[in-house]
Amino acid sequence: MDIRERPMRVLVPQASRTAASRREVHGALGGPHTLEDIERKHVRLVMASAPTLDKAARVLGIDASTLWRVQKKYGSGEG
Repeated sequence: MDIRERPMRVLVPQASRTAASRREVHGALGGPHTLEDIERKHVRLVMASAPTLDKAARVLGIDASTLWRVQKKYGSGEG
């Protein structure tokens, strides 16, 4: 089967926020950002998409109490 004969498929992200989140995180990688900056952004993005602190902690691979301390470190409004 020639590639021109195959139907075109458009892959749409589940939510536009997810695609924007990926761009924001990937835009930071390799740039002039500290690990702390990248961690802060990543935690904020995961927290925004997770329904609970426990689920966000599971996604991040850390204990919920650790995530609580990370939030406290960065300020509750930032992640």
